[in-house]
Amino acid sequence: MSKGKKIYFSLLLLTTFLVSTVYFSYAFFTSKNEEHGKLNIVAGTLNYKIESDDLQNNSLLITANTRRSINVKITSLNDISSKYELYYNLSDNSNDIEVGYSSNTKDAAKGIIDAGDSKIVSVIIENNTNNNVSITFDVHGGLSNFAYDDISNIGFGLNEIITGDVILAWSYVGNNITPTSFPKKGQGYKVKSVECNEVDASFDNASWQLSVPNISSEEIVCNFVFDDVTTLYDKIINDNVLVTSKPTLTTTWDSAGDEAGLYRSYDTNNFEPTYYFRGSVTNNYLNFAELKWRIVRINEDGTIRIIKDSGIGQKYNFSTRIYSYKEMYYSNSDIFKPTIEAWYTSNLGSFDSYIATSMYCEESRASYNDGYSSENVNMTIYTDYIPTFKCNTDDNGYGVLNQKIGLLTYDEAVYAGGYRAVQSNHYLKSYYFRTMSPAGYNGDGAVWTVNIDGSLGALHPHYDSEILPVINLNYDTVVTGSGTSTDPYVVK
Repeated sequence: MSKGKKIYFSLLLLTTFLVSTVYFSYAFFTSKNEEHGKLNIVAGTLNYKIESDDLQNNSLLITANTRRSINVKITSLNDISSKYELYYNLSDNSNDIEVGYSSNTKDAAKGIIDAGDSKIVSVIIENNTNNNVSITFDVHGGLSNFAYDDISNIGFGLNEIITGDVILAWSYVGNNITPTSFPKKGQGYKVKSVECNEVDASFDNASWQLSVPNISSEEIVCNFVFDDVTTLYDKIINDNVLVTSKPTLTTTWDSAGDEAGLYRSYDTNNFEPTYYFRGSVTNNYLNFAELKWRIVRINEDGTIRIIKDSGIGQKYNFSTRIYSYKEMYYSNSDIFKPTIEAWYTSNLGSFDSYIATSMYCEESRASYNDGYSSENVNMTIYTDYIPTFKCNTDDNGYGVLNQKIGLLTYDEAVYAGGYRAVQSNHYLKSYYFRTMSPAGYNGDGAVWTVNIDGSLGALHPHYDSEILPVINLNYDTVVTGSGTSTDPYVVK
């Protein structure tokens, strides 16, 4: 946006004139010589009309060495009460040109204007130069019901704002209704981008918080671009209040008294956030490929991990191979792995373009008990083990699998709210199914399970269990619905 000099009006007492000039960003202006308070104006899509018998296209030519007095009528074209402030541009920025408003003006140059109401401002212009000068008027508008303290209500961290005034402006690139006030979380909008004083800032749509760069200027002008919430990623973020308390991972979520909801963790391979559901959540239901699923988490790459809400049919043994540590790895399963892959082809093959190739983890880490080992891997007993969303290749050569379909991990089951041998009412309960995480070898390999009562356990390969497949939907998957059991998200 081009730069220019814009000027506010100051009070003219009789024939005394005062000029106040500032530079602007994004066509929003604040006088540095007046105290506006910490939040001057929050601007939205507001419209006003300027009228005067002396103006043509809101402009007036002032001939050299003359003085003019005019009345400028401002009419609000909005259906809400709003702030207004009359300002002007001069074609010549000479200090010998003075502009102000009369002390007996009917209305002030700035204030509150009701919907459809008008204000009449008496303006005096004195051109003390030898050149003709053009003056153009316009109105700066903002929301009158938005005070400084309200910033906390939309989640802005005041300690992140370095100094000076804060002005919030926005544009909208979506296809629904343009917001006329700064949207709150959950109203169907997301921040696509934000700049503060033409410097890139960041906005966390999950916590609805703005982080501004270290700006030392007297005013901070933040320009937001809003878009609609349509993707599953956006819906999950927008439809949930982020739980900021730290989860208790040494017992079940309900035994610890943790809150059910959407959590965030940066404990990932690339240190990007993953958002995961924990506890007895009721808004992570999804319909895809004419099947019912539950959302596990938003992966660190933005894809969405989902688990089938029931088994794929009969119960299956994990493997026919026994009495070796290798049998507890998903890659070596001669029953589960081919069964899941065949089921994918039959039931999801025609929906393959919706499904991302993603990272699954069979790394050997947490042991079921003392005495459970994993050949070359030094496993950590579950009571001392700290769950993580990271995955690496273990010392047996197993770990990361990049594929279209797989199973849940022990770590994801703990993050969801489960724990070994403790009943729990988290959203994964009600089925007896294997994860793809080894639980250790004690003469026979074992794999971690999620039990019907919500507790976590372990099962040897030659015992049968349900198969609850896990897939990952693309980042840009578009959905409708609200995620409840009666109004699940539906992939379009």
